[in-house]
Amino acid sequence: MPDGVSMQNILIVSFILLPIIGGAFLIKYGLSHLFDVAAGADGVDLILFRNFVVGTINYKSISAVYKRGALRLSDEDTVVGAFLTVPVVNRIRLTGIIIKLQSGIFRYICVTPEKPDEFLRQVASRLG
Repeated sequence: MPDGVSMQNILIVSFILLPIIGGAFLIKYGLSHLFDVAAGADGVDLILFRNFVVGTINYKSISAVYKRGALRLSDEDTVVGAFLTVPVVNRIRLTGIIIKLQSGIFRYICVTPEKPDEFLRQVASRLG
């Protein structure tokens, strides 16, 4: 090794840099490489590893879809709905898209697609 560089210094620098690089990656991309949501032909698809559709929320079971800001209730929300929302979030964002289902215990699902406005338009247009 070069003079003045020890294995201990390399370890210290790597233990400092790795969390910084990892944190920056999570802020930019979140967990979108692990799972994501997309508007499919039959419903909202939950996609695993960017290739495998592991579940679909049929458009027939969706009663509404809208954007909600962080810590704000919109006109469509109720206090009960805000606490019974299932977070399927994979990106760090201040806004999420709420999918309101027609029935079930958890009638609200919060998702964070890559392009929220486009996702909202696509799902809303297929709902009628």
